[in-house]
Amino acid sequence: MSQNQWSRYNLHEATTPDAADMTIRLSRRARLDEWHQVKEYYPSGKEIRFSMTINMRRIYIDAENWLNGVPESGMTLGQYRQYVILHEVGHGLGYDHAPCDKKNSYMGACPVMYQGTRGPPKGFKPGFNVTPVDYMYRIKLL
Repeated sequence: MSQNQWSRYNLHEATTPDAADMTIRLSRRARLDEWHQVKEYYPSGKEIRFSMTINMRRIYIDAENWLNGVPESGMTLGQYRQYVILHEVGHGLGYDHAPCDKKNSYMGACPVMYQGTRGPPKGFKPGFNVTPVDYMYRIKLL
């Protein structure tokens, strides 16, 4: 199986945001805070900060996480960047969060649709590539 499972979609760069089916923007946390309803924390007490996809079209990447990485994720900066783009594009393509457990891991790594910013559960590696598990969790639309 290809590492880039999203390649089956016709992805290309649009010249204007209005022409795009999906846009990706680096966003300041103050902007993201407008959408975050509940704060979550690592065991250390540090707040967990997430990127997000709105209406399956607009992707907002937390700029601080993008620039500095997230040590709690267990990923290098490059791995984290790959993860967050694949994860948010996955939401844009209609995929929901996947759990990371024995049934849903792939070769010991979490699915890319697991909320990897939290860090992998004990005994699992962080996931920053699309796996077959990621296709099992479609967003349930009304």
